[in-house]
Amino acid sequence: MTLLHVHFKLRNLQGFKAAIHTDASSDRSEPTPAPSTSGGRSWSKSTHASSLSATNGVNKFDAGCTVLHLACASKDGADLEYVRLLLAHPSINVNLQDVENRWTALHRALYHGNIPAALLILRRQDTDPDLKDFEGYTAYDLYNSTIEHSKPASSPSPLADLYTWGTNSNFTLGLGDGNDRAYPELVPLPQPEQPASAPIYQRFRSHRVRQTAMSRLHSAVIISESNSNLRLCGFGSGGRLGPGQHIQYSFTTLPQFTHTVVSVALGQDHTLVLTSTGEIYSWGLNRFSQLGYPVENTTQGRLEEPIQLTPRRILCPYRKDWVVEGVAASKVASACWTSLEVFTWGTNNGQLGYDRMSAPAQLSPRKVASLEQPVTSITMTDFGMACLLKSYDVILFYSNRHSKVNFPANAFPAEMKVYRPMRAVEDFRIVKIMSCDDNMAAMSANGELFMFSVPDPSKDKDRGMPRASRVWALRKQFSAVKDAALGADGSVVICTDSGHVFVRSRKAQMSAAGKTFKFRKIPYIHRVVAVSANNAGAFAAHRVEFEPRPIHVGGNVLSEDLAAIQPYLARLVSQENAAADLTLEPIPADPDTEDQAEDPVIAKDTLDMKKLLLLLSSSSTKSSSAPGSLRQPHGADIQVEVGQHAFPCHTVVLMARSPTFRQLLLSPKKAISSEAAEITLSFPKGRSKITSLPRIVIQGAHSITVLILLFYLYSDRILAIWDRRISASLQSDLTFANIRGEDMRVGLQKLASVMELPALQAALQYHVRTEPTPTMPDDLAKLYSDSQREASRLGSSPDVLLQLKDQVIRCYSTILRARSPFFADLFGDEDWTRHRKDANGVVTVDLAHLESRVMVFVLRFMCQGDEDIFDVVENVSSVDELLDLTFDVMAAANELLLDRLTHICAAVILRYLTPQTACFILSDATHLNAKQMVDRVQHYVSVNLELFLQSRLLEDLPFHLTKLLSRYIHAAQNAKSPFSRGDAQLKVAMEKHRDWLATEDFPTPLVRSARSRKESRISPKASRVRINAPERPSPGPSVRPQRSVKTQPSFDDIFSMEEDVTGATASLSNSRKQSVDAITPTHKRSYEGITPSQKPGWGEVSSVKR
Repeated sequence: MTLLHVHFKLRNLQGFKAAIHTDASSDRSEPTPAPSTSGGRSWSKSTHASSLSATNGVNKFDAGCTVLHLACASKDGADLEYVRLLLAHPSINVNLQDVENRWTALHRALYHGNIPAALLILRRQDTDPDLKDFEGYTAYDLYNSTIEHSKPASSPSPLADLYTWGTNSNFTLGLGDGNDRAYPELVPLPQPEQPASAPIYQRFRSHRVRQTAMSRLHSAVIISESNSNLRLCGFGSGGRLGPGQHIQYSFTTLPQFTHTVVSVALGQDHTLVLTSTGEIYSWGLNRFSQLGYPVENTTQGRLEEPIQLTPRRILCPYRKDWVVEGVAASKVASACWTSLEVFTWGTNNGQLGYDRMSAPAQLSPRKVASLEQPVTSITMTDFGMACLLKSYDVILFYSNRHSKVNFPANAFPAEMKVYRPMRAVEDFRIVKIMSCDDNMAAMSANGELFMFSVPDPSKDKDRGMPRASRVWALRKQFSAVKDAALGADGSVVICTDSGHVFVRSRKAQMSAAGKTFKFRKIPYIHRVVAVSANNAGAFAAHRVEFEPRPIHVGGNVLSEDLAAIQPYLARLVSQENAAADLTLEPIPADPDTEDQAEDPVIAKDTLDMKKLLLLLSSSSTKSSSAPGSLRQPHGADIQVEVGQHAFPCHTVVLMARSPTFRQLLLSPKKAISSEAAEITLSFPKGRSKITSLPRIVIQGAHSITVLILLFYLYSDRILAIWDRRISASLQSDLTFANIRGEDMRVGLQKLASVMELPALQAALQYHVRTEPTPTMPDDLAKLYSDSQREASRLGSSPDVLLQLKDQVIRCYSTILRARSPFFADLFGDEDWTRHRKDANGVVTVDLAHLESRVMVFVLRFMCQGDEDIFDVVENVSSVDELLDLTFDVMAAANELLLDRLTHICAAVILRYLTPQTACFILSDATHLNAKQMVDRVQHYVSVNLELFLQSRLLEDLPFHLTKLLSRYIHAAQNAKSPFSRGDAQLKVAMEKHRDWLATEDFPTPLVRSARSRKESRISPKASRVRINAPERPSPGPSVRPQRSVKTQPSFDDIFSMEEDVTGATASLSNSRKQSVDAITPTHKRSYEGITPSQKPGWGEVSSVKR
């Protein structure tokens, strides 16, 4: 055990610093002389001491691990300082692999979720993240095996983002220019320009890709649109791109082609598509009759190439009740197939399925009679055609012959007998075939890839049918091939089950005759589900984005918040025994309705109806009011009287919900009556002796119907007392009050007609409970819009002015206090509001730190809308502006305690979560304490951590956020492997056997305090040189090595370092120039307190050149 191991295990940071400084100083000086092999020469103590600090102690192993391995595997955040000190050592080797698993320090850091340590290691230029352990895992592969959802989900045809790279000499990458790309780059597929009034999901949504096809001179993609979903790019000469004869650098729509394309195949000079209706269209150069129809030369007397510029339908002689399932194309021919038949056309080189001599060129589709089995896929070259049957066999048409292609099922020679499970035999079936130039390949279900060549038969007439050879063998399940494509000169691009991309290319140092190939992993991209390539050196990949769990939008909606401030129900709180009456068990219903009464909606309506009955059963509500009281529940400002009962209400609610109430409040001198309904509404002039509030008197209606009406105005719900499921539980209360449910329904119908409430009238037509059409959001939205333009009498004008930074907005305190706890407490203090009202009773609230562009969404949420408030955002022109605005709205919602609005903002932001925006979103979400969004973003980063580390996207993340991310990843790793990582079983065992543990006497370990006598035989007595330093108590227990008496003196003796350590400690202050300087990470958005302070945090390794 080295001295560094001892200090680290004791967590002696000061001693560790001194030891590593001494080791670094010795490493920079001249090499330590080798010990003598002479038996007569004694070992000196100074020589022994120097051997402890020199010889690169940072790279020494103890129990198979270096100190860096141990520090990176530590779960204690304070141990990051040890990692920083070790990486600052000039001789540190970060790529050393441990003895047990051959894990590097990066392996250990990622396996234990130590993201800060992994970031420090990756900052060094000598770090090799591609080193593999005994099982063939790189550090990233090892990490991905510890996290759920780290690989893309398998789906038949997922929508994906398109990435391209490679040679762009033919402009087939679709990136907007002709430059080559060494690494994958996202292909922009923007929407057509939308007006500002369009929904944001249409304005800022990029197209996703369903299928990609690439040929030598052009590329095509099928995007996620219902029609006109074909995009093309490349060379336009020859008509392969349609009417345009010029170069297209980006993917553009084919003009005047509005069909929905489901499959596309490309030859070198023509394009072949299959529509959703089963029709086949082709266009381009018809030099080899590959279009499926004759093309007439429009220029007389001149020899020009036959070119079809616009898509033209191919007439195929198949039965009308059969549907074309796919198309295939090569440079000289094309093919299509149905469920039972295959049709080919073009130049026949012996690959079309019929004799070449009888039909050297087939102008129109012709059935392949020799193929009678159903086909699932076809691929073509200039000299061969391979058909994948539904029986998973591959039939090759080549040189006027056809035969089955045999694939080597066993990776071992035939003479070797090895165990093969039944699953391996069942999974060995071909599921996909592909081709390019003279090569063909087949992919098996278990993830192996095979290749065979189909060259020109005229050059080798004696050549037999091709034989397949294995190109990619299955070793680990995560390395199984999920898709593959062939390129130029035998190159292959594949994507594995883990979502990684590998490209097979010829080794540069090998001769061409050797034909030695090597697979190379493509960095900066993963979660790939499909790949494409062409014979010009261009590649494409489909990357499926991880979709985090949606945000749960909790909290009350508008109607629920208004229902909570019904002033007349506030009296139940002050009444004695009211709470007890409401908690009584309901009266048992008959067996026919027992199951229905358990419906939570019915139970809630029953409880609310019981509250109204309890309110009516009390003494006269007029006399129960405190005479002359100025304090009304929830700021009620008007009273509705019916019979001997009076119910306090809010003017703004009555006026917004009922046109009749609004008319009465605007014209109080004129009563409103209905002869048919026999109901009259009046507004008395004088004040009541009981209350100072204005009054509305309703005559001709039952008190319970008025209460049910008011409950509907506040909550948008109907308490259907006439429904048997409700009335059965309230039978005793209804009998006592002499109330019949059907009479109440008829009376409520009359009252709804007088109040001009069509949604309520429609729901009352049924004799059972029916949900009315919600009208409250529209009613309050209209009221809010009108309040900004006009003022009314009798308190109907807004009573609150919000003084914003650039605008003054008028609002109603009733709505504000119902929706926001901030305003509820603000206006609930009558002493505060009474002294701040002006002559018109208006209170001005200073919110000058908020802009109107932000508060308009807050007020839209509070006064009218809900989750659709962000559907249309006209004042933004990009996703970045939308995210900035949404975060500003979320900040205002946090200030006003609008939890539901913060959830809505988080749901909108989560739609635009990408690797480029993740760190920015995580920083702002943490600042605003948006816990759900923080959890979703951390989950997103954890499953894409390989991409974030390779692209160095986490380097600008503040250190404290990195620690939180590391903590989340560690918890996610424990959740996936709770038994191997967690300590739940240990805790259960310790608790179970606690009594037994208390009775056991476990001895404490004994540490040797003196040297063995036999050790002194080879060495002289210890030197008695004293160190002129004051004695001080030991900072920890004395640790001495436990060695056998037969063991020779070791260079790792820790006690021979006492003098050197003391000297190193004295000179430690002079060597601080080599320590790591703190870094303050920068970030796009900055808030007070979010930037890390000058405390120990991120460090930059001084010995590593950036």
